[in-house]
Amino acid sequence: MPLSELVEFGRATAAGHGQKQHSTTSPGRRDPDLSGTCRSVDPDELGRRIRNLRLQQRMTLKQVEESSGLSATHLSEIERGRTSPTIGALIRIARSLKRDTSYFVELEERDEASLVTRERAVAIMPADGVTGEALTPGIPGSGMFSYRLCFVAPGAELRLEPQELPGGALYLIRRGTLEAVFGESRLALGAGDSAQASLSVPHRMRSMPGEPAEVIAILTRPLPSRPSSSHTGGGES
Repeated sequence: MPLSELVEFGRATAAGHGQKQHSTTSPGRRDPDLSGTCRSVDPDELGRRIRNLRLQQRMTLKQVEESSGLSATHLSEIERGRTSPTIGALIRIARSLKRDTSYFVELEERDEASLVTRERAVAIMPADGVTGEALTPGIPGSGMFSYRLCFVAPGAELRLEPQELPGGALYLIRRGTLEAVFGESRLALGAGDSAQASLSVPHRMRSMPGEPAEVIAILTRPLPSRPSSSHTGGGES
């Protein structure tokens, strides 16, 4: 697992109890101690999610013990919120229950499939003159963020600063025209065109004269946003 993900899991699963787990980890190796770091869900909620998923899959503690290498006693303590698993233990539990590890630690308990109706779409405003909505709240472990964006006036511009982590963005122009600059590349995009670019370079998209431009954007990072007071209603169905 990448170091960045381990750090996030460490922040999310820490309980601060400092209790030792009963596992089959060899004496020469120890899973990272998460005591004292910040967290996303508390031990009770983490345990509840593990227990509910185990029962849904009709698995006993003994079966999870056999597949994860963690003792049934320790698993029971985790399920009751009396202790928190280390990163390594949580990964093993997640594998045993066939669920992405992030399902257990993200603040929102997300399903494997996500549906957002137009009536419940979350409006965003990532830049002046650019409105839109998030197309999905995401699924556990997903690194994709999707949006419908509307450049409401000529000259409206969306800028993204470069990031150090690997990632990319895909843009599909549904209507209107845009000038896009990705690093050193300058493109003219019209309805039906699509473009993909690395997020390691600056992104700048500016609407051209004519009808408002509508863009479907799928990125490996979330867009910056100021709260928008109402539904955008800018896109076609």
